[in-house]
Amino acid sequence: MSKKLFTTISILVAAVAAYLLFFSGIMPKKTRIVFVTTENMTLKDLCADFNEENSDIKLDIVFEEDYNAEEYVESGRADIWLPYESRYLYYAEDHFKYDRGYQLYGRFTKIAFTPMIFVSGKERYAQTSKMSLQEIYNNIAEKATWYDINGKAGWGRFKFECPEPHRYEEGSDCISLFMHHYFISNGDPRGKIGLKELDNEGLKEHIKPLMENIIMRSRYENSFLYDFFDNPDDPTVDTCAAYEQTFLNTIAYDSREWSKVRIHYTKELTISKPIYLVSMSKSLNDSKKAEAIKRFEDFLLREDVQQELIGLGYRPVKTTAAIEAELAGLEEKYGDYGFQAELPELRDSLDYSFLREFQDTISKYIPER
Repeated sequence: MSKKLFTTISILVAAVAAYLLFFSGIMPKKTRIVFVTTENMTLKDLCADFNEENSDIKLDIVFEEDYNAEEYVESGRADIWLPYESRYLYYAEDHFKYDRGYQLYGRFTKIAFTPMIFVSGKERYAQTSKMSLQEIYNNIAEKATWYDINGKAGWGRFKFECPEPHRYEEGSDCISLFMHHYFISNGDPRGKIGLKELDNEGLKEHIKPLMENIIMRSRYENSFLYDFFDNPDDPTVDTCAAYEQTFLNTIAYDSREWSKVRIHYTKELTISKPIYLVSMSKSLNDSKKAEAIKRFEDFLLREDVQQELIGLGYRPVKTTAAIEAELAGLEEKYGDYGFQAELPELRDSLDYSFLREFQDTISKYIPER
């Protein structure tokens, strides 16, 4: 028998043996879980690391834009999901309930968060960054001019912008920040904003002038840099609300545009947008998948992986000396832009299950334009 033929037969025998072992149960099958998220190289590398460390699990990562991810999830093909916005959570849930009679989501595991920031043009930053939430509210509600604020006659009226709160999560969260401040100012702090808070008569009166005078121009991610601050001498708005993740995620390739503005965090408190890994209830009812999902959750909460999430523009939920050092490094790198490692008091953003009701209610306060 030739050496080449012997080698070929050996490979075939090994392949048949492996096949028989696998399907006989002697060699266990891998537990497959499908992870849906928006494409990102950091996440891709992390999933590869997880698969390498867990030889009995096959984590398949499916990259979809959010509107496609929502359809993928509601079809029942996903085991876990990392949605970018809350609205996709209730979109998928709505469609799923329409076809089936049980809950789509089983568990929400908070793996990171991003705080709300205010963005201002460089010329106005020295003034806007010093304003308290109460001062910002007063300037909006009273239609204050810059002449009233600092004697600058040529700056016109104080202009504050947030995305349309009855349509966009970022805008809803911005309004909820002012609501939290209202209750804190009245000695009645709330852990979250819900239906009970929206029914408060004092809050209703407080929020009306705010909604009447805020500028609302919908936008996506960092497009406001081009829309609002393209002309530093005459910006469209003086300050606007955004999330820190937008800054960290775009500063590298849009440094020219970010150089026109500065960011700051309101000193009293700010909104914290949680980033959840969402597990499907059907998957958690499968004992093998449930174990695999739990191991992936634990993996994402591990210190070294939490540090990697900083690369996605998020703040880790874990606090360790190494993570604090990395955030301090970001402050050293981006401190001139206004980034800071230490944050003010935080309140979670609106819960996805309440977001639509909040938006329906708040739309009643928005005047026709």
